[in-house]
Amino acid sequence: MAIASLVTYVLMGLLFVGLAIPLRLNVVPPNHWYGFRTRLTLSDPKIWYPVNAFGGRWLIWIGVATLVAGPVCLLLPESWLAAYMLATSALWVLALIVVLVLGVRYARRLAEHD
Repeated sequence: MAIASLVTYVLMGLLFVGLAIPLRLNVVPPNHWYGFRTRLTLSDPKIWYPVNAFGGRWLIWIGVATLVAGPVCLLLPESWLAAYMLATSALWVLALIVVLVLGVRYARRLAEHD
């Protein structure tokens, strides 16, 4: 089970990083499918690109942390693996919520300065 968990962490980490890099590089135009999509970000490219770069930067860090967390699966006793996976999943959700909140606040600040 540890090998399957390691593969899951590696794939999740690569997914986060792979999705984040185009956002960070500002190559994703405003759209309704991919990116930090809110009413404010979709209303103005001057808000879309900085907020998506901000979110992309955080997603890269989340992806790297996920990649680092993967090999730990191989070091844990089998009986701890489920708890470890649950805890790291909770941290993923928490990190994504924090990025969402910070991104919305950033978009509002950008909109106020226009």
